[in-house]
Amino acid sequence: QKEEGGERTVSVAKTIEAEEEPLAWALGEFEGLEQIGQRGVGGVSEDARNTYEHPDQILPRPCPGTKADGGMVEASLKPLSWNMLRFSVK
Repeated sequence: QKEEGGERTVSVAKTIEAEEEPLAWALGEFEGLEQIGQRGVGGVSEDARNTYEHPDQILPRPCPGTKADGGMVEASLKPLSWNMLRFSVK
């Protein structure tokens, strides 16, 4: 049963250290979603760490450029990143 209203969240990990890559997929039965936002952790070197001197090196940050349109979602994934895409359901 398809729930009306509310939100949907999609998590995507990019586990290789290469350049930024586009991601696109069809929404299928979830057509009608509207993009709320995307936050990501990563996009820095594999050995990056939060330290006492630099406690904010690895934090979830907004990722611009994600859109849901015409039954498709398009996003951009940074290298070595975890991404959370949020959508509202019409």
